[in-house]
Order: sequence, then structure tokens, then C-alpha cells
Amino acid sequence: MRRLALMLVLGSVTLAACQPPQVNPVAIRRYAAARFVRDTAQYGAITVFSLPVPGAEADGVLDLSPQAQAEFVRAVAATPTAKSPGTIAAGLASPIQPETSPPGTRNLARVSRRVVFSIENRSMNPADRLHTARIIVRLNPDSAVFTGWDRIATRHNKVDVGTLTFTQERDVGGELGLTIPVVSATPKVTSSAGSSLVENVTLSQRLVELNGALTPSEAVLLQQSTAGLDLTGNVLADFVVQMRRPHPEWFYSFTHDGDGCGQPRLRGEYNWITTDTRPVPATVVLDYVLRRVDGGAATITESDDTVTFVSAAQPIQAELIPTSALVVHSWLVRADRTLEGVLNLRSNVGGMDLERAKPVQFASYEDAERMVIWLKRCNGQIPGFEATIRGRRPDAQRLYIDRVEANTDPVDR
Repeated sequence: MRRLALMLVLGSVTLAACQPPQVNPVAIRRYAAARFVRDTAQYGAITVFSLPVPGAEADGVLDLSPQAQAEFVRAVAATPTAKSPGTIAAGLASPIQPETSPPGTRNLARVSRRVVFSIENRSMNPADRLHTARIIVRLNPDSAVFTGWDRIATRHNKVDVGTLTFTQERDVGGELGLTIPVVSATPKVTSSAGSSLVENVTLSQRLVELNGALTPSEAVLLQQSTAGLDLTGNVLADFVVQMRRPHPEWFYSFTHDGDGCGQPRLRGEYNWITTDTRPVPATVVLDYVLRRVDGGAATITESDDTVTFVSAAQPIQAELIPTSALVVHSWLVRADRTLEGVLNLRSNVGGMDLERAKPVQFASYEDAERMVIWLKRCNGQIPGFEATIRGRRPDAQRLYIDRVEANTDPVDR
């Protein structure tokens, strides 16, 4: 019996020694160890290009509620022009345009541009990622200033990255066979001790915190990522930029009814345009923090990484607004290429700046064309207006239309 008791004691001690240690969770750690340095190495890079802001598309029938759609279909089918299924279908496909009168004053020295920033991670280690990216855009306030922005966006919104599962498991088993001479049975002592820890981290959150600040001379866009996400990709922002020292120009539209020589309609529009059409440059700085993995890069999880957070900056020069976005075109009616060969108008009608005879810039080619057709049909006369070239009634058969840049003196060309 003493032998049996001794063996039972020894078995208990052995099993106690084989108990698994306490398993500590690791999934919630950001890294195993970290240090922070400022470096001049270029792990991050940025390129910039700009383009016009796409216009908002007009609403169509499918943008209406179901009840409004049904009413719209009935209204289109009841119109006099709806004579066939084809014309009805064309009417339903047309955009719904609200009736708006053209503005009396336009600021053509205020330019909206969509700027696309492309951020690149140039590290050779696939485990390294850009953790923070601050984009700074600086203008020369003597030439242009920021007045607002309409949109900031990235490709990251809300994405479910999935579930990271970390499992640690240990099983300990002991088997002790005892033979007792006085007992016909052979006792068998079996012990199994185990522990299992499963850690689940669901990364369903806003991946990139994107915010910004704007002053007249500087725009700042800041991105901050979460675990496992590299900030490589595109960021776009719609900026509104006001050019310095704009100057006013009058543009005119000309319309008339029918084919006679009755009272036409001449309307003046006051425009602010810039006289400096050189491209608008900007200094763009990518100020970033790279999470460089020095150890533990062989695993997918980041919790066992030994990392260095490297902060650095890369400045570049970019063209924010090209010349083509600043040039404003107008149309003149001419008899020849000289300064005196431009059509002048004078009228006592207020609100059009025509109290004295002056060269007339038309807002579109169609406006200038309608004026030429009118002068040819009505012998160079316009009721309520005095049309002259070199102080005399124009020879309408010699008139032609000239497209010019209104930013410079358009008449003296």
C-alpha cells in the first residue's frame, strides 16, 4: 500500500508540473516593441495632377419617387409631340432641367479644380506601411488664394477587413500504469489537462480618418490609418481658388424673334476675369510616418512586430491651375484686323455700359453670329442702338467673327 500511495503522490506532482502556463492575449497589441525616429530617407512619395471639377448631372425620371415617376410619364405621354413610343421614350430619357435665368455677374477669376494626390509607399519590405500621411498645399498669396473646398475623398470609407483569429492551444496528458501483486486488477491513472484561447478581433471601423484645414494660402489634408492598412492610394480634393487682382469686362448676348427687323434683345453681363494667365504653381509636401517592421515581418499579424516609426517629408512643385483654365474667350464682330475695324455699339438703355460707343465682346459665337445675320438682313441698323465701325454704319457684307482672349486687351489684336 505504501508503494501505491507513493506512486499516486508522484503522479499528482507530475501532472501538476505539466499544467499549461497562463496564456496571455496578443491580438490587441499594436506591436511588440517600437521606437520613433526622424529620418531623411524617402520611403514615401507623392505625385499631383489637377483637372476640371465634373459638373453635376441633371436629375432624370429615375431620380423621382415612384408616384412622381408615374405622373411624369403621364405628362410626357400627353404632350403634343408624343406621337410615337420612340418620342415618348426620348422624352423620358431627357434630363429634368430647371428654368434658370443667366446670371448678371460672373466671377471668372474664381476657378474650381479637382486635385488628385497619389501617395506611394516605396519601401522594399512588404510589411512596412504608411501609418500617417499629411498633405500640405501652399500657394503664393500674391497670385492666388484658397476660398473654399467642396469635397475631400479617398478610396477608404467603411470596409470590413475581416476577422483576425489567433489560437493558442496546449494539451497535456499523463498515463501511469500500476501493477499491484495482491490485487488482480491493473489500475490505470490517466490525466488530461488542456487550455484553449481564441482571440477574435473584428476590424469593422472607419479605416482612414480624413480631415483637413484651410487658410487663404495653405490647405492641409490629414490621413491616419488603422491596423494593417497602408495609406498608399489616391486622395482627391475639390478646391476653389480666387485669382488676385481681377478686372471687369462686359460680355453681351444678342437674340431676336422671327426673320424681321423688329426690336431685338441685347443683354449685358458683368464678368470678373484675371489678366494674369500664367499657370498657378503650388508647393505640395507629403509629411508622413512609416511603420517600418524590423522584426516579425514573416507573420500576417502585427502584434508580434518590432517596429520603428519613421517620420519624414517630401516636398514637390506642382501645377495647380493651368493656363487653359484661366483663359476666357469672347467673340468680336470685325470688318478687318485693325483696332478701328471692330463693331461698336452705343445705346441709352441703362445697365449695359453702352452710354458711349464701345467695342462689343459677345459671350458666345452664336450671339456674334446672330448679330452678323441681323446686320446683314437689316442694313446695318439695330432699333434702339447705334452700330458703327470707324464712326459709320457698318458694311454688313464685310463682317466676320473673331475669337479672342478676353484676359488681355481683346480689341487691340
